[in-house]
Amino acid sequence: MCIVDDTCFNSGSCGVGSPFVGYQTAQSLEECRESCDQNSNCGYFSYDPNNALCLMYAECENFSPSNCPECSSGSSDCELQKCFKTGFCYGDQVNIGFFEDVNECVRFCHETEGCEYWSYDPSANGLCMLTSNCPSKVKTSLTIHH
Repeated sequence: MCIVDDTCFNSGSCGVGSPFVGYQTAQSLEECRESCDQNSNCGYFSYDPNNALCLMYAECENFSPSNCPECSSGSSDCELQKCFKTGFCYGDQVNIGFFEDVNECVRFCHETEGCEYWSYDPSANGLCMLTSNCPSKVKTSLTIHH
């Protein structure tokens, strides 16, 4: 089971004064986390999906959701790769919603009885589909096994 909590994955960004160690382009939150994990100076990352940009920091000071509301941030040792897989699950639908960021979709799954997988597509107005299984998927977005 993947746990999303305030110490692992947050909406927002590290603030001014955070020791910056570099940046690079990234196509996903997981790619950004992996880049940070591979950089010995990086302890925290902020991923900006609108600009496909991964910002890496030694420490995350003055964190705030208002610094970059569309960004997602976390620690380099966060085990997101065990949770996120590429693809959109098509299974027995439990619920559906529309959210501004993937973090809200993850929480929606955790709060919904019977949810075992979620799929989030920001390009479809933030579509978040919850399913109880995942017999087939199309490689387009992020999916989680809960």
